[in-house]
Amino acid sequence: MPQILRDLPQAEFGAPELVALTMTAELADCFQTKRDGVEFVIRSVQAAYPDVPVRIWLTSGEFAEPDDAAELPMLVAAANWHALATWAGRAVPTGPGLLVDIGSTTTDVIPLMDGFPQTAGRTDQQRMANSELVYTGTVRTPVCAVVKGVPWNGRH
Repeated sequence: MPQILRDLPQAEFGAPELVALTMTAELADCFQTKRDGVEFVIRSVQAAYPDVPVRIWLTSGEFAEPDDAAELPMLVAAANWHALATWAGRAVPTGPGLLVDIGSTTTDVIPLMDGFPQTAGRTDQQRMANSELVYTGTVRTPVCAVVKGVPWNGRH
């Protein structure tokens, strides 16, 4: 994995001066726990860029050093939505906004206020309980989860 990571941006843009990392890979079935996945991803990126500073985004709204982030797996796990929402908040510096991010498996529904994400939850479980994360996406969602029936030969 480190060699693949190293080759990706350099082919197009040259060597990075800093790596800003967010992830969902830690949720893959190949990891026993989120902690294991977070640790693997962080260490793989560090191995790919041994001479480049690596910072990991946390759902608390800040970047952390790799060793600190590895000790905070629940703030690192699936933090990609929060990084996107923080960036998107720049487009709504005052007043309310809404970010809808439709992925292959899930859809994030993230309220923004005055430039910042205003979710009730930080973890996937908390966000699901508040309808801020919906397990409906474009690829892995079974059709029966989003429709009650399909018209066939003029009948429903």
